[in-house]
Amino acid sequence: MDIDAFVTAHRPVWDRLDHLVKHRSSLTGAEVDELVELYQRVATHLSMVRSSSKDPMLVGRLSALVARARSAVTGAHTPAWREVTRFFTVSFPVVAYRARWWWLAVTVAFLAVGWVMGAWVAANPDVQASIASPDEITRLVEEDFADYYSEHPAASFASRVWTNNAWVAAQMIMYAAVLGLPIPYALYANAENVAVSGGLMASRDKLDIFFGLILPHGLLELTAIFLAAAVGMRLGWTVVDPGPRRRIEALAEQGRAVMSVAMGLVVVLFVSGLIEAFVTPSGLPTWARISIGVLAEAVFLAYVIIFGRRALRDNETGDIERAPDVAPTA
Repeated sequence: MDIDAFVTAHRPVWDRLDHLVKHRSSLTGAEVDELVELYQRVATHLSMVRSSSKDPMLVGRLSALVARARSAVTGAHTPAWREVTRFFTVSFPVVAYRARWWWLAVTVAFLAVGWVMGAWVAANPDVQASIASPDEITRLVEEDFADYYSEHPAASFASRVWTNNAWVAAQMIMYAAVLGLPIPYALYANAENVAVSGGLMASRDKLDIFFGLILPHGLLELTAIFLAAAVGMRLGWTVVDPGPRRRIEALAEQGRAVMSVAMGLVVVLFVSGLIEAFVTPSGLPTWARISIGVLAEAVFLAYVIIFGRRALRDNETGDIERAPDVAPTA
């Protein structure tokens, strides 16, 4: 295609469209119809130029013109509050719900490993001795474990916990870039840490203190980490089994959707951090602190199930909403 001749032939159309876009607030009915027609024609021109020309200036000009014309034709952009509402009622819950079986598998595996390892530590003095000296274990179960939650001001502790947990969740998702292979090891390391603490506490008959301090915030915190691990491994599995789509398309769609989980978990882990900083070390009875944790967990799971199931029924995937221009080139 002779690009110079193409530009000469169609520049009047582009200029006319530019004029109509600039005066869109005062257009007559006939001019509005003309605007729509020219928008479609120039979108076709843009498609042709992209496939036949390497001129970045021309492509940039036409792209900007088509974008402005599309805005004039379709109206204003969706208000930010509507985008936020969609995120929390569709994007985040549907991705979490679609990963529910991965999520459940991660949860069961973590709890099984943690429980077996914790019981092993609690029942074997030799294992305990390899971890720490008797005096160190006594100090841990009598002082350090409980003091950890109250040795810092609540506000700064909540911020530190939130930042750390959000980073752990983000790592789980980023591991998807290498097929999610490091995720099981990361989960194992976390299960080992919890199991060792629980086993040592159980060996000194302090399991009530352990669960009284872990459960209020740990239910929601670990659920969020398990979800991050689940969607990370599910994204990695997409490389192996992309389904009916091309592998690159499946990865792109699933990757964009998974990012919504990363952002959504920032909020979930913020709530968990507040509970850990203000509820876990509080003077409330153990049953009250655990009840708050159970309530937070139940609300989160109900939210994912209710909104996620509804969005899935509407064929939502959690991917970003896209409205690309599709125009013939001939």
